[in-house]
Formats: sequence, structure tokens, C-alpha cells
Amino acid sequence: MSKRTVICLAPSQPRYRILVVDDRWENRQVVSNLLTTVGFEVNEAENGQDNKMAEHLGVLYLYEELSKTKSSPQEVLTPEVLAFMPTTWIAQLHQAATQLNDTLVFRLLEQIPETHTSLAETLANLAEQLRFDRIIEFTKTTTK
Repeated sequence: MSKRTVICLAPSQPRYRILVVDDRWENRQVVSNLLTTVGFEVNEAENGQDNKMAEHLGVLYLYEELSKTKSSPQEVLTPEVLAFMPTTWIAQLHQAATQLNDTLVFRLLEQIPETHTSLAETLANLAEQLRFDRIIEFTKTTTK
């Protein structure tokens, strides 16, 4: 079987529009160049979800600069930090994290008193980053 090289799309083909998505410009360029050479109509995007939302809604986004992101002090997670919460609540948080149930994790975090907002924020950040392993480890030592 001989290896044949594609030179272009056959005549009378429909116009194919391709969206190339990658966060790295170099990767997008390689794929875009390959596809345009053959005859595809190519658009590029760094983030596919943002691009599709913008296309359908007709909106433009302004992006926050990475250097300006807010950084709040993170609570150090030790077993003593949760001592004020009921053991049943801690067990529920542990179970929710084990099941990767972020909805339940956030619902449980709402029950943390306002006097411990830094703890709630730290746990919420872990859940947002899908770091359930850290929540599991933290609550495992507390539930024993």
C-alpha cells in the first residue's frame, strides 16, 4: 500500500469550517496551517467554551490579567481547625468529597459560621480546583 499525500479537497465539496482550539499559539498554528493548506476554512481560539459562547451570544470578553488575580490568605488545614464543627457534619463533608459531589460540598460549606470565613474560603477554593483529595485527607484525620 503506497502512502499518498493529500493536496486539497475534491471539487464540489461543501465548505468545511473548522475551529482549532488550544491554549498554546504554536500548537494552533501547526494545525491551522495543515488544514488551510488543504482547503479548510479555519478559525482559532484559545478557549473553546468562551469562543462558542461569544459566537452564539455576540459578546466580547475582557480577561483579567493573571498578575492581578486576588489572593486571599489560605487557612492552614489542621484537625484542630474543624474542632468547632459537629462530627456528623465533618463526616458528611468527607463523604461528599469522596463522592466528588461539589454541589453537596458547597452546600455544607454554607453551614460554616461567619466567624470562620477563611476556613470556608479555603475549602471552597479546594472544591473549585477539584482538589477533593485534600478535603478527604483533611476530614479523614478529623473523623477518626
